[in-house]
Amino acid sequence: CSLSYEEATWELQEDVDPEKIKEFEEIQKPPPDLRHTERPSPEKWQKLENSRDYRNGNQLREYQLEGMNWLLFNWYNR
Repeated sequence: CSLSYEEATWELQEDVDPEKIKEFEEIQKPPPDLRHTERPSPEKWQKLENSRDYRNGNQLREYQLEGMNWLLFNWYNR
């Protein structure tokens, strides 16, 4: 459900329920186990040849698998 530019509004912080702001800030924090992940050495990178199975037996398309490999390669080699 997205709004057009004309329908979108900006609200001042003082006009919003403080509990809602606190709730928003909490859900924006990454889970504790994702806050610091050690990056493996570049030598450990392995190209994904096939997609794993996702919900309902779906798999990544070839171009998506290529994109995933590109992202992983760059993460390992950063």
